[in-house]
Amino acid sequence: MNRWFLMGSVSMVVGLFLLVMKALANLIPGDPLRFDYSLKSLLPPERLTWIDGISSSGLQSAAHWMEAAPLYIYCFGLGALLILASGLARE
Repeated sequence: MNRWFLMGSVSMVVGLFLLVMKALANLIPGDPLRFDYSLKSLLPPERLTWIDGISSSGLQSAAHWMEAAPLYIYCFGLGALLILASGLARE
């Protein structure tokens, strides 16, 4: 097992953990949005101001979707890319 596969597996497990915690947040009393992690909730607003400067409306709407996308989607995507890269890596 190479390190790319290991890092991809860890990323997928983190994504699965975030997804499970988000699902369990609806069952636990309290604020159901406490496990809604996204780039918009983690980064300060001044770090995301460059999105409004994009001239293409298609790219701008994609960037707005990406800033509000749940963090577990990024973990799953990164994990999948790393696992695919492990098949291409030479040892």
